[in-house]
Amino acid sequence: MTDDPNKGGRPLEWTDERIQAEADALLEWMKDDISRLWFKDFAIERGHQPNLYGKLAKRHAGFRSSIKKAKAIQESRTFQGALRGELNTILAIFGLKNNHGWRDTQHTENKTDVKLSTTGSLDVLITGLAEARGDTVPPGDER
Repeated sequence: MTDDPNKGGRPLEWTDERIQAEADALLEWMKDDISRLWFKDFAIERGHQPNLYGKLAKRHAGFRSSIKKAKAIQESRTFQGALRGELNTILAIFGLKNNHGWRDTQHTENKTDVKLSTTGSLDVLITGLAEARGDTVPPGDER
């Protein structure tokens, strides 16, 4: 019995050593030129399908770690480039939202005082909410 994860299939094209070498090459590629932002460019330059790196990251902890570091570099360069006016701000925002979880937030403050009673009926509750918002109660609907 063998410990080979390939279980006798055709030889693996991506050995652990090759995956780690690719991970190291990705980080070097990112570090060598500050204009390099997108992993897809790295994959294309190396003749690989861009979706290959997601598969390698699932399989290899070292590659996963390198991807995380490269993404941090990507996020920082994108933000700093937009801040300095070196990158199109709209495209930078789009990239940060879609690739790094950035999002717009809105803070809304509600200053309506509403007193709720759990012993009253739903009609009383609805009327109380309407009055608290300043809505008028239709004639014949007074409680």
